[in-house]
Amino acid sequence: MVSAEQIRGKGLAIDGYNVLITLESALKGKTILLADDSFIRDISGVSGSYKESAPTGEALNLIIDLLQTAEPLEAIFLFDSPISGSGELAAKIRGLMTNKGIRGDALAVKVPERIMEGYAGIVASSDTALIDQVQKVFDMAGYIIREKLRIPYIELSKE
Repeated sequence: MVSAEQIRGKGLAIDGYNVLITLESALKGKTILLADDSFIRDISGVSGSYKESAPTGEALNLIIDLLQTAEPLEAIFLFDSPISGSGELAAKIRGLMTNKGIRGDALAVKVPERIMEGYAGIVASSDTALIDQVQKVFDMAGYIIREKLRIPYIELSKE
C-alpha cells in the first residue's frame, strides 16, 4: 500500500466504480468499514446497478481535488463499460480533468481489471482480488474518507 505522497510523479490507474461508489456510500451516511487489511470498504453492493446520485458530483470533486494535490504523472480512470452510463461518466471526468489541468484520461472498457493488473504504476482500488494482483496500490476512497472528510467508520479487528 502506498501513501498519497508516493503518487507524485507516478502513473495512477483508478478503479473508477470502486472508488466512486465507496465515496458516495460514505457521503450518503452508509456503513463504511476499515477491513483487517487496512483498506476502507463500503458494503452497499451497488456495482453492477450503479446510477449517479446526489453525492456523485461531490465525490468526483473530492477525487479531482486529491489528484491536483497528489500530482500524479497521469491519472487513468477505468470504468466497466457493461454498466449503463459508463461512457457518459468517463466523459464527465475527462472534462473535469481538463478544466483542472490534470493529465490523463477516463475510459469505459469491457474489463478494467485486466488493464489494472498489468499497469506499471500505482492502482487506486480497494478490490481485494485486484489488490492481490498489483505491485502498488493506493486506497484513494479510504484516504479521502479518513483524511479529508473524517467520516466515522467501523474498524474490523485483526484478531
